[in-house]
Amino acid sequence: MSSSANKSRPVYGTLTPDPTARHHLFVVRSDAVAPALRIARLLDDTSASLAFIVSGASDDCADVQERLRLVGTACEHYLHDADALEALTRCLAAARMGTRLYLAGSEGFLASCVRIAESSGLAADEIRCELIGTLARPVFCVHCRTVTPRVTTNIAPCSGCGRMLLVRDHFSRRLAAFMGVQADAEVPGSLPERVDLFS
Repeated sequence: MSSSANKSRPVYGTLTPDPTARHHLFVVRSDAVAPALRIARLLDDTSASLAFIVSGASDDCADVQERLRLVGTACEHYLHDADALEALTRCLAAARMGTRLYLAGSEGFLASCVRIAESSGLAADEIRCELIGTLARPVFCVHCRTVTPRVTTNIAPCSGCGRMLLVRDHFSRRLAAFMGVQADAEVPGSLPERVDLFS
């Protein structure tokens, strides 16, 4: 029997290379570069092209760029996820047959990248994901349709309307977020105990 009844949440694995691919695009958070570098080294002896998009600030960004340069890999670095996602959209618009996409980072970051990749025409078997870092959840308020990023507790205020939301375990791939519903809708002010579950 499955340990979770939640069938909507993606299942993540460990990044592995696809030796049949001709082009490899890595999109990773700055705290999740290590597994992508491992794959890049495994592909170093092939004739395939490699490119990196790194998102987020890091004290060792210069070191990461140097390591990527040493394996002969092009790298674009962006401080903000929105800029990295825009770069991903641009790269996929110019992508050729035989491209594989490797993603590493938080759940919200992975979901946003997968949504872009699928809308760009990549099939599920052309996208590989590894969940690294925080388990914090992006939460979609079903009342005002705002997404509150990086929620770590079972009850959290909506960044849009201020309602206290119960963070459900249902994940919407279309919205790249978990669902949040007003926790005290029936009895205003009566809230369950707030527990840190997703840090």
